[in-house]
Amino acid sequence: MAFVDPSNPNLADFTTFVYSQGVPTADLPSNSEYLVWSLGYAQNTAMLPPAQLVQSYVGTTLTSSPYVMAVYNLGMHRLLCIAQDVSPSTYFTGLRKEFALLSFRAGPIISTSDQSTSESMLALEWMKDMPMQALDLLKTPWGRFYLEYAQMYGSNLFGVS
Repeated sequence: MAFVDPSNPNLADFTTFVYSQGVPTADLPSNSEYLVWSLGYAQNTAMLPPAQLVQSYVGTTLTSSPYVMAVYNLGMHRLLCIAQDVSPSTYFTGLRKEFALLSFRAGPIISTSDQSTSESMLALEWMKDMPMQALDLLKTPWGRFYLEYAQMYGSNLFGVS
């Protein structure tokens, strides 16, 4: 995956990132507004890194900064939530179902039973103060990548612990 500008999030590189994650071009044309909306959401939501971290990447030959990759991963998660299928494909509907993006989960299941099927859920200590968005981000690998990035800056930022 070769980026046009690895130092700043941009639509061309985000589109390349999305396609490299397995999204077929037939299901998401490169001129899709969903790409623009998802990237815009991610850029406006992703936490900016401290100034000293940004300076450490200036002039390097790295593929991309952690911030850029965090934006693209957050954008990919959002894209899965909002993109509509191009008929007759059900690509995005299938992914939303696979990752349970349209359902609410209050916490992980900690025990199950065989007789009359029961489950127990537990809000782990580190999850108790997480906002709804962070709980949703836990559902996909792209959301979890963004949360890993966000947690690098402290345990109390925006409820991410």
